[in-house]
Amino acid sequence: MRTPAFRKRLAVFTLTLCVACGALEKVPDADVDATQKATAERIATKIYEGCKTGQHEALGDEAIPEMNAALSPDKQKATCQSVKGVFGDYVSMDYAETWKQRSLRVYRFKGHFSKGAPPEIRVVMDGPKLSGFWLKPWTDTPQ
Repeated sequence: MRTPAFRKRLAVFTLTLCVACGALEKVPDADVDATQKATAERIATKIYEGCKTGQHEALGDEAIPEMNAALSPDKQKATCQSVKGVFGDYVSMDYAETWKQRSLRVYRFKGHFSKGAPPEIRVVMDGPKLSGFWLKPWTDTPQ
């Protein structure tokens, strides 16, 4: 069961995307920015590998100020504990697809954890900066 603190952190992570709520448009694979995709995957991997090692670092210039605050090292640690309670230990993730809405790019990865169905790891980028990040049950189209 998700704790109130976990739900609050999850809501903060979705804030940036909800500011720009509206229709998302799927990006054809040939049009996906490989550099931005690699950055999104690297950031998510770093955060979840930190859950395994206990080493949590500030995001710094890779993220907008709101995400730096929402995912400070202490908040990453607390979130990892909540995620582990629901999904188990992080194992890996696979790229699934990219969606866009204005300048935002939504990178969807299927997360592999030690228990349960693979959730979606969603990484939202605004140019070179992380502007949204969360974990949610997988659906075939982003919601």
